[in-house]
Amino acid sequence: MASNNDKLYITISDNRGQPSGASGKPTPKPKYTGEDEDTDKSDLLGRYAEHQMFHLVKGATMKAVNYSISNIGNFTGDYIAQKNVNYAKGVVSNLMNVGMATLVGAKYGPIGAVVGFVAGVGSIVSGEIFDDIQNRTDTTKNNFNIEMLRERVGLNTIYDGSRGTEN
Repeated sequence: MASNNDKLYITISDNRGQPSGASGKPTPKPKYTGEDEDTDKSDLLGRYAEHQMFHLVKGATMKAVNYSISNIGNFTGDYIAQKNVNYAKGVVSNLMNVGMATLVGAKYGPIGAVVGFVAGVGSIVSGEIFDDIQNRTDTTKNNFNIEMLRERVGLNTIYDGSRGTEN
């Protein structure tokens, strides 16, 4: 911006760091060759391919680990160990989720870290509540089905000592 004889001249240029043409003469625009755009596109494509390859390898590794963990009981016959490993895997996953939520919140300062932590813990608590509700519903359904099967087969000891003679 330059003021000359009570007149205001504004020069807009895309040449950063070079003289802006305050003398009133516009600076010549550099000739566009298109090479930078091609380089940017190939660099972007390379980063995208690297990102996709990382996710492909990560997904295959996670599938293999999850398959191995889910079949500990089938391979060794120790189903209690499989249950304990699955429980530990869930705890580690929950801790990682809380940590990631806290780190993401920390990008916005200490208040953001607290909000991220509370959101992560809230997610775990709500998930556990829904899991508990689902488990109770499944148990009620299973008990009802077992009771109906007992009645049909005649194994209800309340009526006849499971002799099947209540008819």
